[in-house]
Amino acid sequence: MSGKTATVSFRKTYCNSHNKQMTIFHKVNVHVCLKRSSH
Repeated sequence: MSGKTATVSFRKTYCNSHNKQMTIFHKVNVHVCLKRSSH
C-alpha cells in the first residue's frame, strides 16, 4: 500500500516538473515563432 502511494506522489512531482519544463519550452517556441514571423 505504501509503495503505491509513493509511486503516485512520484508521478505527481514528475508531471508537475514536466509541465513546468513544457511551459518554458512553449514560451521559447512562441518567442522564436514571433521573431521569425516579424522578419
